Amino acid sequence: MATAQTSVLLEAMSGRAGQAIFVHGKRGTVVRNKPRAKINQDPKSRQARANAKTAAATWQTLDAAENAAWQAYAQTVERQNQLTGQTYTLTAYHAFMALATKVLQIAQGLNQTPNIPRTPPTTTLTPERQTFTLATTSGHLTITTTDPNTSDHSTEILLQPLANSHRKPIESRYRNAAFATFGKSESAVTIPLPAGTYALAHRIVKPTTGQQSPLTTLATITIP
Repeated sequence: MATAQTSVLLEAMSGRAGQAIFVHGKRGTVVRNKPRAKINQDPKSRQARANAKTAAATWQTLDAAENAAWQAYAQTVERQNQLTGQTYTLTAYHAFMALATKVLQIAQGLNQTPNIPRTPPTTTLTPERQTFTLATTSGHLTITTTDPNTSDHSTEILLQPLANSHRKPIESRYRNAAFATFGKSESAVTIPLPAGTYALAHRIVKPTTGQQSPLTTLATITIP
């Protein structure tokens, strides 16, 4: 960082020029290097970027009929702007990417071979209701249920670290912790976790299409 000697030109200068950023402060006009974006390098972030690359490559191979199907499907998918409250529909590309990357994520979580669908789903997802029993031990959370998934559904478990048990979770900050197909290969799933307080949620997903239900919050837990 350097302080520039003021002049008529510099006093009127602000913003960015190439790799330099001009900031006005008490010390005058300060010249800083443009900050570099920090890319998260944890394994799940790297996998998410790889999944997006794979899905985008698949999108490029769709034929005209498949593309038209996604164009029509996208017009039925509504989202809400969290700032304005206004609803909008997705583009065909973003509708495809949302489901394709979810298919890849689910397959990896269940140790299955992924198969990205080239056409959109034709039915809506009807989630089943599940009741869970939670057990915490040192460094682990075990989730058990006697409510099996239906033949083409699985369950996604999501967690959100909290500063303490009095904090309320924020829906957009839940992150995937595990996938499980209850009642087929397992009735319980154990998740290793560092000591701390977590908000727990789940949703139903369809591995073949990438569809998912809204989040259902479960509980706030403390791992000793």
